[in-house]
Amino acid sequence: MRQFLDLPLHYGQAPAWLFERMQNLGYLISGYIIREHGTKGFLERLGHPLWFQGLGTILGFDWHSSGLTTTLTAALKQGFLKDKSLGIKIAGGKGKTSLETPNQILELGGNNKLVKISKLVAKVDNTLVQDGFNLYHHCLFFDTKNNWAVVQQGLKQNGWARRYHWVSFGLNNFTLEPHSGVVSSIRRPKVLNLVHKKSLLTQKGILYLACKPQIVLKLKQRIPLSLPKEHSLMLSHLSQPFVKKVFLTAYEKRPKRFSDLVLIKGLGPKTMRALALISDLIFNTHPCFEDVKTYSFALGGKDGYPYPVDREVYDKVIKVLSQDIQRVKIKSKDKDFLLKRIEQFYG
Repeated sequence: MRQFLDLPLHYGQAPAWLFERMQNLGYLISGYIIREHGTKGFLERLGHPLWFQGLGTILGFDWHSSGLTTTLTAALKQGFLKDKSLGIKIAGGKGKTSLETPNQILELGGNNKLVKISKLVAKVDNTLVQDGFNLYHHCLFFDTKNNWAVVQQGLKQNGWARRYHWVSFGLNNFTLEPHSGVVSSIRRPKVLNLVHKKSLLTQKGILYLACKPQIVLKLKQRIPLSLPKEHSLMLSHLSQPFVKKVFLTAYEKRPKRFSDLVLIKGLGPKTMRALALISDLIFNTHPCFEDVKTYSFALGGKDGYPYPVDREVYDKVIKVLSQDIQRVKIKSKDKDFLLKRIEQFYG
């Protein structure tokens, strides 16, 4: 099942006074979760879009803003630097920072396997899921056991963003319905979805074609093919640079798995779409074209919705949780401790 959230793009940055508080409160809440449920429990929660949205709105960001994704991950990234004993490390971020994810993973003590996972996850949502949202944010969370979660977001020209969540637990196949979370009510027609189970035969067809470039070249030379308008692609899109960068590389490496093919440099959305349609033409594989607000009343929102952030209350919450986290370290077996303090705080 495809899982995503659609969010409107809001311009501007979180004010410094709010971002600093988001770091502190985000760290404290995350610390409670990790101490109660371990790093696995925290990473699993990051894989759920609505939980992630809830955390961002509790910290004072607008529930309906795409900026919640980039600001929240940045705040958590800074917050976790305060206490490395929590065991969570965060690589990546927005724009150019996302391109530094592989280097940051290694600098933080991760391995090449996590680097490959980061690249593959980004490639899947940018190339195999062609829903019109281009990735501009990618963040990988991981622990000392190399358990991980990914939160990434794409942007569409009409000012809407879409967020994709991944988590390592229970993930057996990166190219077969790999996402975690809930499905949005917004769907787009004619979305090429090559990670849907209905596209498995198409994946096999594409893998076969990529390893046998002579088939596609002969087809291109002999058949003046014009595909349906909604596909907006013809064989002429398979240019010589494509043949050199992708076909020849695939022919030399002979990838055995579709995920290995996806990672080949130069294999972008347009090329993958063309191969999917050629596979359908030759093998009749039929690729899939199916596309796949709470908590904001806690402390208010950045833009004043549902009401302006109450800084005094925000600081009081941080103070209470900061005091409690020291006591919880001493009295960790008392499972009702946090609930009792919340009851005292709200009277």
